[in-house]
Amino acid sequence: MQCLVDQKQNLKFLVAEGLTPAQCHLRLEAVYGVECMSKPTVRCWHNRFSEGDGRQTCTEADILDSRVTQTRWQLSRKYSMKIEGCA
Repeated sequence: MQCLVDQKQNLKFLVAEGLTPAQCHLRLEAVYGVECMSKPTVRCWHNRFSEGDGRQTCTEADILDSRVTQTRWQLSRKYSMKIEGCA
């Protein structure tokens, strides 16, 4: 859970720097690797921070939603890589 909180804090900084959601995801992925938030989650939080929703805390529901989205994205990525690898 702390990892997601750290990522959101770092994302807030990257948004303030003027990075796009895609650029933010690349930067977070470089640091957090497989623990990185999914692209849709980064986009969602990027929009919140860009619009001035500066919540410093995240609720349990936010974390659960992030985990479910991330898990689905990771599974789809994992299986699409396996399918692409078959020739």
